[in-house]
Amino acid sequence: MTFSRYAIKNRAFWNESVSGDTVVYQERDSQALMAVIDGAGHGIDAHNLSSKMGDFLNDSQDWSNPSQLIEQLHQIFSPSIGAAVGIAVVDNIQRTITFAGVGNISAYLLGFNDQSLTSTDGSVGYNMRKISVSTTDLSAGDIVLLHSDGIQSRFYTQYDPDCKKQSANEILDYVFKNFEKQHDDASCIVYRV
Repeated sequence: MTFSRYAIKNRAFWNESVSGDTVVYQERDSQALMAVIDGAGHGIDAHNLSSKMGDFLNDSQDWSNPSQLIEQLHQIFSPSIGAAVGIAVVDNIQRTITFAGVGNISAYLLGFNDQSLTSTDGSVGYNMRKISVSTTDLSAGDIVLLHSDGIQSRFYTQYDPDCKKQSANEILDYVFKNFEKQHDDASCIVYRV
């Protein structure tokens, strides 16, 4: 079995051919960029917007400021149906994570001291006021987990701490098995530091 540092799953809402969520993962030098984008609603319109936002992030050359990336997404894609966007940048040399989020994307740092990373209310490309951004130190073995609202928010308060001992793929399977919502698109990325 090959060990992977990260795992991604993106599932469409029942009876839809595409997901309105997009997950982005890129590595460059000592950094990893992760994002979950949840287009408003579900179906083709949400899919088209979240995919285009994901393409922009995949093409981005400057990851130093996740809040600036969200500002750029808002400028480029306004007016639109809007999307919840959470972007995390892990710097493996500085051992930090910087997270910026708008809307109902959840982000957690799981390790010795679990931490919820905060997003602010709003919708990128539709109605955005303030961007929540935070930088936190990382330790070896920490787990970064981002998910859309297709995963129940109770995950953070009710997950089994033993899952932190598992691989990224096993953690992802655990999250979907125990916390996914059937009535929405669902996406999640798990990254082990």
